[in-house]
Amino acid sequence: MEGKRREPAPFKQIRQGEEKQLPAPVVQWISSVKKVRGAHFFTYDDRRYLLISSGVRPNPGYRLTLSQIRSGKQGWEIVVRESGPQPDRFYPQVLVVPYLLGEVRDTVQVIEESTGKPFGVAPDPKKPRQ
Repeated sequence: MEGKRREPAPFKQIRQGEEKQLPAPVVQWISSVKKVRGAHFFTYDDRRYLLISSGVRPNPGYRLTLSQIRSGKQGWEIVVRESGPQPDRFYPQVLVVPYLLGEVRDTVQVIEESTGKPFGVAPDPKKPRQ
């Protein structure tokens, strides 16, 4: 009986303390795109990086978390959850940029948990909300 070989995850998260150890061009890329909401890809030295950013937010109550990684119709899906400040709680008025950074392999798509749609895609203002 053959044992099941587990496939490595298509997204390996890089913690914010670890990103300082990345090559300088990767660090510069992170700095240049992290303020723009969406999913951003960058390839350097045969490694492919993915930065998922909420963009600039007005206080540290905003969060972006990795919810799950799952197999989808067209490759892997990285599902993220974006949350806002808790009601009735005071936060300092400081600009923050919530983001997730990781190394990816295979085809991945970033999905927003609350909508099930690609993350960072602005809704069509002509379509009525459901």
